[in-house]
Order: sequence, then C-alpha cells, then structure tokens
Amino acid sequence: IATLLARKGALLTFHDPRVDAWSAGGVAIPRADDLMAAASQADAVLLLQAHDDYDADEPVARSQLFFDTRGASSNPAAIRL
Repeated sequence: IATLLARKGALLTFHDPRVDAWSAGGVAIPRADDLMAAASQADAVLLLQAHDDYDADEPVARSQLFFDTRGASSNPAAIRL
C-alpha cells in the first residue's frame, strides 16, 4: 500500500509504537512521534495494524479521512476496508 501511494505522489509518514524505522520499496518513511498531531495534519490516515496500545477511535476523530483495514474503530466516521 505504501509503495503504491508513494508512486502516486503521496507524502507518507507512519506511526507504530513497536517500530522505530520502516521503509517501503527501499525508501525510508519518516516516523511520526505524535500520532494525534500527525492524524490531524494528514489528508488521510490508514490503520494497517491494530495494536492494543491504541484507542482506534481517537485518531478517527482527529482525521479528515480515516481508513480502517482492521475493523478496530467503532467510530462511524471510519471507513472500513
């Protein structure tokens, strides 16, 4: 998903409480230290991995557009894929 988005010109960041560094297609993706700040600044947020560390509904409320690939959010604004 990240590689496809990057090829389309998306500027990517990631947040994962268990991962310090990540790359897609050989390109390092910057890590956002503050999930809520990153969610509020992003055009779209994709939840790709559900962790118990997260309350999935909180970033939905701060996002312009939130895609939930894990069914982790009960917020009706989340778009489930």
